[in-house]
Amino acid sequence: MRTLAMMQRISLKQATIEVGAERRRVIVATEPLSWLCPTSIDTQAMDNTEDLQQELAIIRNDHEEMIAMDEEDADDG
Repeated sequence: MRTLAMMQRISLKQATIEVGAERRRVIVATEPLSWLCPTSIDTQAMDNTEDLQQELAIIRNDHEEMIAMDEEDADDG
């Protein structure tokens, strides 16, 4: 999927990407011939990303406070 996305991005909205010249030219289509994707995006999980970001920010802040307290204890010791 990542390769397809990269190909479509660098194609500048063209149907093909051409690399090389004359006999050494390679032409690659940016549209897949077929696509089978057995999984889908969990939209409910996507809705919860803001909550996750807030939780991670709290954890990060708590961790930074613990490090600061440890450094203060080391300076006092």
